Amino acid sequence: LFDYAIPEFELASSNPSIKFDCYIMLGNCFMEKGDYDKSIEYYKMGSEIPGLSDEKLAQLNFHLGLAYEAKGMVSEALDTFTLVLKLDHSFSRAQEKIKRLQGK
Repeated sequence: LFDYAIPEFELASSNPSIKFDCYIMLGNCFMEKGDYDKSIEYYKMGSEIPGLSDEKLAQLNFHLGLAYEAKGMVSEALDTFTLVLKLDHSFSRAQEKIKRLQGK
């Protein structure tokens, strides 16, 4: 179903009110397909949307960190999870990821 969902989310992303959510979903779809480069691309595009709250940026960057981790880019994942904590100090899943990655 990902191959059906992807073009629908791409089309829907032209609507500014749901662009952020579409980019998250596109990144998630590509993560599930194992296309980490494409998921990273969409998460980065989402982070460039002006006016995002720190909460939304933390959410997006957490997903970006997961994509980096899945691709084996440990340094980038650590940096991204650290940014998540700067944006939202209570994001415990990011703290857990940092601890796990530093233990590798």
